[in-house]
Amino acid sequence: MKIAEQQSRSAGFFQYNRLDNNPKDVVVLPQLIDPTRLGDWKSLLLTEEHGPQSHVALYNHILKTYPKDDTEGYAELEDWYISLKNAGYHENFPGNYLVKIPADHPAWKIPEELGFEKFTASFTVLRATHMTPIHLDHSFEVVYDENDSHCGWQKKLRFGLNKDYMNRKILIALEDALPGQTFHFGSQTWQNWKAGDGAILKHGMPHWAFNFSSVDRTLLQMSGVVSKEWCEKYDC
Repeated sequence: MKIAEQQSRSAGFFQYNRLDNNPKDVVVLPQLIDPTRLGDWKSLLLTEEHGPQSHVALYNHILKTYPKDDTEGYAELEDWYISLKNAGYHENFPGNYLVKIPADHPAWKIPEELGFEKFTASFTVLRATHMTPIHLDHSFEVVYDENDSHCGWQKKLRFGLNKDYMNRKILIALEDALPGQTFHFGSQTWQNWKAGDGAILKHGMPHWAFNFSSVDRTLLQMSGVVSKEWCEKYDC
């Protein structure tokens, strides 16, 4: 696809997701959890078994296997893949990558305590001097696989939402923010966070991030289905 065509299509893709979002589309909460509960989470970032998983490699694999007769879904995936490539990402040096969480890790208790009914979770790392391009998270159904060696909960890509699909995402800071580290959603900017602070995003919220510090930035991210009581508690 030509760059001009991709840029034009991406502009249309975000047109129906306005950046001047309602304040309740994103809620930032101080000290949502005590990050010391997660123990030595940094050791997981270095193990071959759990990570890293490059977004470019992941979406390249999905594009090869995703049915092309779902033209809308395929176009959405292709836009995100090309955006990553245009930003300078490649498979062998991921600027932004995911790290799987082992099944016995205390991080898995947190989504349940916060009110998720179905969920997936991972550590997301943004390398020093890198960025994550603006994007929307893809719709997915959350299903349970008792044979999965990590969390049991699995993402199954879907396009179009209903009550059984992902409708909330929570990002939790594991360390205090450094100068040059920012996270953006809609018209809001999240910076100067403290370890344990969290941000709650509604599905469909455009978001992106910068890490122009000299240190990698790691967040715990959780996505899934929440209850009505959860929304009343957090007012979003």
